[in-house]
Order: sequence, then C-alpha cells, then structure tokens
Amino acid sequence: VAAGAAGVVPLALHLRPGAREWYLAWLAREHPELVSHYRDVYGERAYLGSAYQRELTARVQQTTRRYGLRPAEPQAHRLPSGPPEPPPDEQLTLL
Repeated sequence: VAAGAAGVVPLALHLRPGAREWYLAWLAREHPELVSHYRDVYGERAYLGSAYQRELTARVQQTTRRYGLRPAEPQAHRLPSGPPEPPPDEQLTLL
C-alpha cells in the first residue's frame, strides 16, 4: 500500500512439464525442506488442487482487506487466449 499497490491477484505456481522438473530440482537444491510439501500439494498435477487454491485465495483476500487493498476482479489477471492479431499491414490475404 505504501508503495502504491492498488490490489493483489493470487496466482499459484503452475508446474507444467519441463518447468516442473526444473523447479523441483532447484527446490531440492536450494530448499530441500520444502520438496515433500510441494509433492503433497501438487501430486502429479501441474496445478494446485481446487481446495488448496480456495484456501490460498481466502488467505490473500483476508490480507488485502487488512491492508486496505481491493480484491482482484475475477479473471482480471487472465490474458486473452490465442496469439495476438498482427497489425493490418502484416495480415496475409488468402485467395
């Protein structure tokens, strides 16, 4: 708040293939005490389970209220799906 933050968006780490292996190797090297916790909460999934995500969101919302920040709008952090459209002069014309 003191630095000018207007809100907070809780996003849990996504451990997709490739990133998952790299991250868990880094975690084992730098913070081995956390590896079993990450394996417990992620299992074989790339995303946290829905119950843990709800808990995380509730904890962040409680903290945002405590510091006078507004909660994030649902889906406000999401980018549009798919690649961006190229500028008109770069679009191909199909014949």
